[in-house]
Amino acid sequence: GDVMTDINKIYVGEKPRIAVDYAGSGPLVMFLHGVGFSRLDWHDQIADFAPHFTAAAWDARGHHGSDDYDGPYNFSDVCEDLVRVLDRFGSERTHLVGHSMGGRCVLEFQSRFPDRVKSVTFAGTSAKREAPISDAERAARRARRVDPLLRGGLDLRHFAEENAKRYLAAGASEDLFARVVDRLIAVRRESYAKTLDTIVTYTDYPDYADVRAPCLVITGAQDPQATPDFARWTAERIPGARLVIVADSGHMVNMEQSAAFSAAVLDFVQEC
Repeated sequence: GDVMTDINKIYVGEKPRIAVDYAGSGPLVMFLHGVGFSRLDWHDQIADFAPHFTAAAWDARGHHGSDDYDGPYNFSDVCEDLVRVLDRFGSERTHLVGHSMGGRCVLEFQSRFPDRVKSVTFAGTSAKREAPISDAERAARRARRVDPLLRGGLDLRHFAEENAKRYLAAGASEDLFARVVDRLIAVRRESYAKTLDTIVTYTDYPDYADVRAPCLVITGAQDPQATPDFARWTAERIPGARLVIVADSGHMVNMEQSAAFSAAVLDFVQEC
């Protein structure tokens, strides 16, 4: 939006400290970004939601303004980080909006802490419960997605540009392309690789059929990962879920079509 909203920044907890931007007042709507991205992705939404809600977005552990951490990336730890953030805002039950990896966090969180959730929005989310994978399949997935990041030979600019091309719909503006590239160039290799490692090898997600909170499933019509067909499948499994497919958008639906995205999500959370 063109309206300038004063955005506040806080750090929550310690080791790892979690960076959070927020504005507005009233019930909390919490926005969770995808792998390699940041709270900055949600500034349009913070502006759109702040007149009605407290709108907040975090940097997940190991991302952007939040601290790195020891050991692997575990959803259990990320859920505990989120509990601390929600507690800091004094929010007993929160509207959670997760994009991509953020949607995976929301799926895990609503299963572990159902009493803390007022509604869930899965945006561009392609998580799916799978049978456990073999060691060979795990190694293959790592070799394809994770190992190149840890080898010094990977040019981060090339990596960022290739991902931006994959994520964005054909008609995306140069400005948006540049913003996505900037975000991905800023990734810290080791933390990004740890996060990606979990995302490509973790199979034990809760079943969508067990989601009990009011739910919106939203994705871009041209999303190559969380395809409209996958979004339909997801929404069909969740009792009473609402489905929105956003035209002229690839994977970065909240940035590519921010007005349409905000309108759909705002309409949903205001009814919960």
